[in-house]
Amino acid sequence: MKIEHPIGGMLVAFAACLLGDWGPALGDGAFGVHPTRLLVRHERALPAALAVEGIQVLGDYPEIRYAIVETLPGRLLESKRLLEGITGVTDVQFDYAKRLAYDPNDAMWPEMWHFRTINAHRAWDLSWGSYVRVAVIDTGLELAHPDIAANVSRNTDEIANNGIDDDRNGYVDDVMGYDFAYNDPIVEDTYGHGTPCSGIVAAVQNNWIGVTGIAPRARIVPIKACNDAGYLYDSYLVPAYLYAAQRGVKVISMSYFSDRVSPAERAALDHCIGKGILPVAAAGNANSSIPFYPAAYEGVLSVAATDGSNARAGFSCFGTWVDVAAPGVSLRTIRTGGGYTTGFGGTSGACPHVAGVAALLFGEFPKATADQVRGAIEDSALPLNQWPMGEYANYGLVNAEAALHAMQTPLRGKETRVRYLTPLGYESVLTTASPRGLPTARIYGRAFDKARSLEVYVDAAPVRIVQRGRDFIDVLLNVNTGTLRVIANLRTIATIPLAGGTRVTYTPADASTQSATVVGGFSELAQADGRVLTCSRRSDGRIRFDATCRRVILAPATAETQSQVTIRRMYAGGTAGIERVYVYDWSSGSYPYGSWVEVGSSSLPTTMTTSTYNLPGLARFVDPEGSLYLLVEASDTLDGTQIQVDRLALTKPR
Repeated sequence: MKIEHPIGGMLVAFAACLLGDWGPALGDGAFGVHPTRLLVRHERALPAALAVEGIQVLGDYPEIRYAIVETLPGRLLESKRLLEGITGVTDVQFDYAKRLAYDPNDAMWPEMWHFRTINAHRAWDLSWGSYVRVAVIDTGLELAHPDIAANVSRNTDEIANNGIDDDRNGYVDDVMGYDFAYNDPIVEDTYGHGTPCSGIVAAVQNNWIGVTGIAPRARIVPIKACNDAGYLYDSYLVPAYLYAAQRGVKVISMSYFSDRVSPAERAALDHCIGKGILPVAAAGNANSSIPFYPAAYEGVLSVAATDGSNARAGFSCFGTWVDVAAPGVSLRTIRTGGGYTTGFGGTSGACPHVAGVAALLFGEFPKATADQVRGAIEDSALPLNQWPMGEYANYGLVNAEAALHAMQTPLRGKETRVRYLTPLGYESVLTTASPRGLPTARIYGRAFDKARSLEVYVDAAPVRIVQRGRDFIDVLLNVNTGTLRVIANLRTIATIPLAGGTRVTYTPADASTQSATVVGGFSELAQADGRVLTCSRRSDGRIRFDATCRRVILAPATAETQSQVTIRRMYAGGTAGIERVYVYDWSSGSYPYGSWVEVGSSSLPTTMTTSTYNLPGLARFVDPEGSLYLLVEASDTLDGTQIQVDRLALTKPR
């Protein structure tokens, strides 16, 4: 027999066969106690009056001044009050029960290593959550799967199959959800991707079969926004987001990615965020620091993937725009056809882990805000520092148990850290020829909200902070020279030399390569100071790395052709080959479906050499989120050659 005892907002199950008969329900704060025993704290000696009628002293421990006593069945509360009145007794406590860490009875639980990695089983010692709704926007869901069917949300305001929009929400017969690819209420998963994602979030627990979800009492709202060919178009996704908000979900799980930046998608997600929803998205499987969407939108919790050793999965995207990480390799979950798989993965699999943790937190703390839930997930994450990328996720590996504790007692959080500054400064004289409003720059990092005090200076002059978020601060920066200092809690946490000159300068926030190694990023590329980014040679003879400038503001149209790319670098270990510098052309199509435009080339310099290349216009190279992608490639290089880059920058007139 099992007894479920809700206490203090938590839910703990105890096996009666292990603990014996239960004592009375004792109110808030008790997890369940021994029915006949108490712990008594006393002064120097054990009071003789302690052994009153019906109470037996089982043991005294003078080292800590505690005794264990036993009373008659049914007299626990009476005995506690009696003992509290004895002279020399300073405290009487119930004999609280603990138990082995909870393991569900689902048959495949021993194979679910990835849930143990994020301490889901220890989180279940504290809570199983409640019936919070989670929208899984994907390829649909196999509604009849025996391990998820009971946890599918039903729209009770709609009558099935009557051809009428009973709840007048604009969608006919949407009892189980809606298919925005084919505009009907049929959400069955013909592609086979949404079902395993939903299983990770909320598969049924303790039904003796299969697997469990991280939030086993959550309810899935299946929203199909993918056609049978596997494409999710904006015209599917935008109404899907708005529908999720209509259905009252608290979390959206988005296991898809692209660099097709869409202002309409951004607006729809901002609408959801305004409704108190936490969107969670896969960072992408391109092994790149180039930002992918919807994960890289502000307000979306982006998720990288780890492997069984808690290292970054080789395919996973990473960078300053990625928030947390979760397992994404060889995941055990449900699949279509009523079965199960151990082969699900990618950041598609990592994403629902985090969505599940968010649902668990919302379920236990139904009045919590999305910001509070996100903060608890991020602040309690385990930092992941891996060579050569450093901290490839801004906060680290999620920890479900620690996140629940953080909701009860908010953590001080991670150390406040600066990742990059964009741009590196403005010209000091604002002219009427280019009135661009307040010259703000963004300092991006983490945990700015946790700093008790936060100040920014350029040399000795204070800089005004005009906006402060969790992961960024915007400052009024109308100079281009000097050293910017960020001071958190009276300690300098970053010093960044400004660019100098009379132009607006953007340094890449991140850099990455494939099939080789790149070491370095913003700090190495910002100044020609001898600190270099290095990139090794690939087996095909090429040296190739990409880099991303963020939050680029377009120059006035009349001055677009005055924008430039500057690179200071040298090649060590060989002189053969040709270097080419490219910029991604957004007018040709969204990344990676468009084309790169070559803006300059040269033979490989063997000493530090600066080259500046003009851009043929700027607007075509900047996406709607203000990102510009650079690619440096050297072909036909000799074995052992590497590039060392001392500075890489986009500059433009103000």
